[in-house]
Amino acid sequence: MQPTLENAGSGGEAESAMFPLPAMLTMDTVSETAAAIKQSPLLKSGMLMLDASKTELINSAGVQLLISAAKSVEQSGGLFLIVQPQAPLSQAFKDLGLGAWLTQREASHG
Repeated sequence: MQPTLENAGSGGEAESAMFPLPAMLTMDTVSETAAAIKQSPLLKSGMLMLDASKTELINSAGVQLLISAAKSVEQSGGLFLIVQPQAPLSQAFKDLGLGAWLTQREASHG
């Protein structure tokens, strides 16, 4: 299933728009997800919020994708946030020694 752009808020405000990450962010889905993120208007808006509430499985390829996306956004002065990361996503970052990196980019929503 290909990720799509969703608007989590009312009125279409940029700050409430989020890109939903897939349930599985692995080698099998990372290319498709990367392409969808690159095509997302959110990437160009300077504020990329990724909804990780449904991501139940992530491996190092998924972690690498998120770090790469963050680097692209942050190098151009934008804001990158991961919203509602579930335990598997948080654990994958911790296992790779990147728990602090994730914490700095984590946001609660709601």
